Amino acid sequence: MANLEVADETAERVLGHSLGVKLGRNGARLARANKAKADVARLAPIVADIRASGVTTVRAIAHELNRRRIASPLGGQWSKSTVAVLLSRLAA
Repeated sequence: MANLEVADETAERVLGHSLGVKLGRNGARLARANKAKADVARLAPIVADIRASGVTTVRAIAHELNRRRIASPLGGQWSKSTVAVLLSRLAA
């Protein structure tokens, strides 16, 4: 029972709301994967615009995303590692 409660809390944190169902371990993983895909689709044109302006390093891209006040997928600031993960997902 405790695992289901943790999965529901995870899904609520990832999706931003409770679905009213217990997703279980696989459902929560699928919810995170779907959110990651949606984040990449939302951020792809922004990153393309930043790169087109001549900003190419992960540090500089992170700085520009923060300057534009675009929240990271978890709602915080961008770092080199979060940009690197985003760029690897964009390349895939």
